[in-house]
Amino acid sequence: MTSKPDTAAAARVGVVDQIFGHNKAPLPDVLAADFADLRAEIEALIEEGRGLYKPVTSDDAQLALGRWIVRARALAKKADGIRTDEGRPILEAQRGINGFFKDLLEPLGKAESSLQKLADDFARQKAAEERAKAEAEAKAAREKAEAERIKAEQMKTSDAAARAEGRAELLDAKADAAEERALSSDADLTRMRSEGVTASARQSWDFSIDDEDALYASLGALGPFIAAADVRKAVGAMVRAHKGRTQLPGVRVFPKTTANFRG
Repeated sequence: MTSKPDTAAAARVGVVDQIFGHNKAPLPDVLAADFADLRAEIEALIEEGRGLYKPVTSDDAQLALGRWIVRARALAKKADGIRTDEGRPILEAQRGINGFFKDLLEPLGKAESSLQKLADDFARQKAAEERAKAEAEAKAAREKAEAERIKAEQMKTSDAAARAEGRAELLDAKADAAEERALSSDADLTRMRSEGVTASARQSWDFSIDDEDALYASLGALGPFIAAADVRKAVGAMVRAHKGRTQLPGVRVFPKTTANFRG
């Protein structure tokens, strides 16, 4: 079924157009027209500088370069000031838009985080239960298979012994399948689908810095000069790359199971 277009959204004029007006000339055209004099001033100074581009052989020539450089810096400062003034209304509008949507979405994010935690708890529990169930099934099947083989050895007729051995092989196959399931990923152990939503678990690797002194000591002489946020970012990148094989002094690495939903 094709969803109907949101006519109200389609007809709505964007916030920027409402603030600054729409059906206006393109921004590059406006900038080129409004600051044609500034461009001409910059180009003229650049052209003047080309005449100075030669080896300096006297104090006067050095001072001439200095005067040009001072003027170039002043012109650049002037142009940058104009840029700041012209961009301020747009920057303030952007801040207002970002602030509005931050306030709008923050309660939704908190609600999602709370419910995600409940889903994560269940996903971990379900994965553990399914794995334990598969391990128990495998163990029971192995025990029954061994019992059938003992029966086969005790059977007086070859036909009965063959039947018992056949049952043992089937039980071994069942145990193999259960053991394979026990080794499955958390995603495979917990996957289920209903009403257009697929729920499963996702296992990733997380870390905790339990001994900062040990970690920073391993960074050598540069350690004290690296921001804590950058250190955590680097450790996180290493954990994502090496997973459970990560070895860093003072850092504990562990698997983390979370619920995963797809529509």
